[in-house]
Amino acid sequence: MRVVLDTNILVSRVLSPAGLAARIFDFLHQGAFEPVVTVEILAEYRETLGYEDVRVRHRLSQEEIEAVLRIFVPYTVPAAPIEPVCRDPDDDMFLACAVAGGADYLVSNDPDLKDLVRYQGIRIISAATFLALLKAEEDSS
Repeated sequence: MRVVLDTNILVSRVLSPAGLAARIFDFLHQGAFEPVVTVEILAEYRETLGYEDVRVRHRLSQEEIEAVLRIFVPYTVPAAPIEPVCRDPDDDMFLACAVAGGADYLVSNDPDLKDLVRYQGIRIISAATFLALLKAEEDSS
């Protein structure tokens, strides 16, 4: 299963190492799903983790931030151009990535994305829903 993770999921993981997003990353490390990113998404991850108010909370060095991002590099795909869809135009890059990478899911807690529910066959779901899906798959294995 191929999945695009919105920036809010990555930031939640870094800020709350025992939270819901951290459990999603446990599944990622176990190979339960394959992340899909673009260069633009990696840049947004890096920029957001570098914001001063976020850095104060996560206390990671730039090298540690780069180590977190390195997980995603092998899964980088070129973005597919799409027509603007989202209320927040900045969120269209996640949809473009999902299309280009053949993603099954886009996981986000952003209402601008979640309100779409589905885009070109790609389900847009919350972190809680995605975690429940991963747990159900694990239980059925």
